[in-house]
Amino acid sequence: MREVNTTCAYCGVGCGVSIAPDGKGVHGDASHSANLGRLCQKGERLLDTLPLPSAMRYPRLHGKTTDWDSAIALMAERFSAAIRDHGPGSVALYLSGQLLTEDYFVANKLAKGFWGTANVDTNSRLCMSAAVSAHQRAFGEDLVPGCYQDFEQAELVVLVGSNAAWTHPVLFQRLLRARESRGTKIVVIDPRKTATAAQADWHISLSPGGDLALFSLLLLELSRQGAVDPAYVEAHTQGLDATLASLDAALADTGAAARALGLSLPELQKLVDLYRSNKVVTAFCQGVNQQVSGTDTINAIINCHLLLGQIGKPGCGPFSLTGQPNAMGGREVGALATQLACHLSFGDAERQLLHGFWPGSQLPDAPGLTATELFQAMADGKIKAVWIMATNPMVSLPDRELVQRALQTCPFVVVSDITPDTDTAQLADLLLPALGWSEKSGTVTNSERTISRQRAFRAPKGEARADWQAVCALAQAMGYGGFDYPSAAAIFREHAALSSVVKGAFPEKHFDISPLATLSDEAYEAMAPLRWPVGAQEPRLFADGRFAFKDGRARFVPPAVMPSIPSIKAAPAINERPARLTLEPGNFQLNSGRSRDQWHTRSRTGHVAALCRQEWEPQLYLAPKDMQALALKEGDLVALAMQEQAEQADGVAVKPSELKNVSKAELFLPVKKDDSLKPGHPFVSMHWTGQELGSGVNAVVAAEVDPISRQPAFKGQKVRLSPLGPVWKLVHYGELASGQQGYLRQQKLCLESGAAEVFYFPPGVTPASGVAPAPEGNPGRQLKVLRWQLKAGQKTIWLQAWSCGEILAGFNIAAKGDLPLDHIALAAMVGRPLDGALLKALESQVLAGDSPLVCLCRGVSRQGIETALAQCPDGAEPLLWASEQTGCGSGCGSCLGEVRAIADEFLMSVEVSHG
Repeated sequence: MREVNTTCAYCGVGCGVSIAPDGKGVHGDASHSANLGRLCQKGERLLDTLPLPSAMRYPRLHGKTTDWDSAIALMAERFSAAIRDHGPGSVALYLSGQLLTEDYFVANKLAKGFWGTANVDTNSRLCMSAAVSAHQRAFGEDLVPGCYQDFEQAELVVLVGSNAAWTHPVLFQRLLRARESRGTKIVVIDPRKTATAAQADWHISLSPGGDLALFSLLLLELSRQGAVDPAYVEAHTQGLDATLASLDAALADTGAAARALGLSLPELQKLVDLYRSNKVVTAFCQGVNQQVSGTDTINAIINCHLLLGQIGKPGCGPFSLTGQPNAMGGREVGALATQLACHLSFGDAERQLLHGFWPGSQLPDAPGLTATELFQAMADGKIKAVWIMATNPMVSLPDRELVQRALQTCPFVVVSDITPDTDTAQLADLLLPALGWSEKSGTVTNSERTISRQRAFRAPKGEARADWQAVCALAQAMGYGGFDYPSAAAIFREHAALSSVVKGAFPEKHFDISPLATLSDEAYEAMAPLRWPVGAQEPRLFADGRFAFKDGRARFVPPAVMPSIPSIKAAPAINERPARLTLEPGNFQLNSGRSRDQWHTRSRTGHVAALCRQEWEPQLYLAPKDMQALALKEGDLVALAMQEQAEQADGVAVKPSELKNVSKAELFLPVKKDDSLKPGHPFVSMHWTGQELGSGVNAVVAAEVDPISRQPAFKGQKVRLSPLGPVWKLVHYGELASGQQGYLRQQKLCLESGAAEVFYFPPGVTPASGVAPAPEGNPGRQLKVLRWQLKAGQKTIWLQAWSCGEILAGFNIAAKGDLPLDHIALAAMVGRPLDGALLKALESQVLAGDSPLVCLCRGVSRQGIETALAQCPDGAEPLLWASEQTGCGSGCGSCLGEVRAIADEFLMSVEVSHG
């Protein structure tokens, strides 16, 4: 047997992965151009994620197992009836960047080609659609011009709204190696001093939403100072004069604009000089895309590169960092509601071409409902049947209450997934078991337009099917022809053949995989990674200066809404109330983003203990000044709500006994100090769902969208924080239910060595019996119960343990306020003989607390790094010493920013002690 080469299931870098012949080992594919053999911490643990606690293997109708024939027959009946009685606009698909291109292709073909509805959108709308719209406006087509080699050949790389050290770690490590070997400069523009910013040569900390003004100002200053490639602009672009004129009026006073952004004139000039004197790659991600002005901001970035003539050349250009493994592939086949297959629009010629290619098809004449519009229409009763594949909109979309109402209102909701436990799956009428990574086979396209094979290396279990098989079964049951594909390879050939027809009709289009239209099944199976346009000698687009408009010219695009300069405000004022402190409206702007080790809504990664150790539970991160202003200590609980919602319920002090009646959109989170944050800009990880919080993080995010791309603006949501003070926290380990009641929040932790539950209680409420009631055993099962207290400084910690015979069956730990615990070590104690040695070990572990895992690859905690630094000899470089002694940072490198920050803190503490 040979190794199986496949592609990673996570981010848009698209790393090649090699699976050992026995299916039990994983390493990076050294032959893949994306990663050259390297993997990040999540990629190295791909196999650890496969044993899902509750994998779905059979269809379920209203919670009861059914068979595929019955499920498909029901779907055919319900979707056909909806189209017949209410028109094509009454049905919809909501798809995902987790799908393979072949899945995406047939889903788009069925809905847009034969149902006649354009209500086909994807969760790429939530992360990439601003980039799509900006590319279309500037280039004429949704195209990423550059390739990963540009990060290594650039003299300057500017990362905007990207924490690439965590979100695209393998690519970021390529950039760091380029800096080490050839001196590449790195600038990070981000509100937070992220792990990426900590490793940059310069961190520009802007408030959310300031990027549009910054890059508009940069364009003006580059132009005013003569940093223009006049020959390039004259030959290959149009619209520069109009763009500059529109910006001149909005940003006439350069000094005032710079100061409002928090930059001095010398700092602005430094940025101008960096752009005018270097080959520059400007890479952007969700921090830009997920703004209400995301599309305009990306066009402002592209404008700067067009002005400098820095597109289509080695080591320069704008670069969209894709969030999902196949967001690009979905866009290629038209899986957004605003496009058709092969980058076509809804014009008469484009629709006629597709109608001829798909005999019997009936195509919609206008774009469909985008994600937020779609769920609003569902809530309004206009969508009668929807099929959701491989995504969890109850958690990922803004305004959770609207999404819940939409799914409850829609008469027929189908969800395809690998688990029935997602927040969305629990509201489905019909659940379909889908093949997961390791079981399915097809293609994906990464951020640099490289198509890679994802190959199965495990046999499917039960009756799970590939998504394309389920779609084709439904299409045939509804009487549509052209869906009798024998394999994924046959679908891919049709996709490639369509690109050939499109290229012939619209030669200005750049997407072209036509040479693959005759690929045999064997050649498809063996296909090595390749970049489109297939057959092109140049890896970059636009090297010849010809863009995808009929006249071949790129467009300078002025903002649809002129950039507003955010004013600099003093620290938030505090409004004291009898029982509840609340900041004045608008003073807090919530930011959300990825954790280092988790993926999306945690359905694939949340059960792997090693991937949870960086952040065991949801927390609200606050700047030290905010903590001080609100008199908060780490571990104190706050209530977080949308500003608008909080205002509706405000005006009267809320008593602890009334907390059960608060708005559903109020989240209860312990706070943690974060020196990387600007005052007034709290941060929370986006991954937490209703299963941990009772309501997902986006329950407090309004459905405000970019007016051009219709992408939700997750960044900068105005929120209200209501401190509840130190409250009781109880953690339960073991097999027996704790019997707790009256808690605000409950969360189950999945640990390899056992299980744990975390409870938070309202202010003034103490867990039952001090810590918990004595567990009730089964008949004939005698339990011995021990209760005692520990002192940790001023804090009292309550413990309760119970044994069955001489074996520890379970225990509770409770305290008021912060209670950091190493859940893996503690859960491992359950099942051991309960003797004096175990009790002593238990107490020692409780008092030791928990040290977050900084280096997942080598299993090194913050405490381990600090211990090594304490032994650092005089004259040694702390970062290198810590790495050599512990191994931290020697794996994927994702932790290097954090290790550097810890080393800097150590140096500062040494300087203070020697002061």
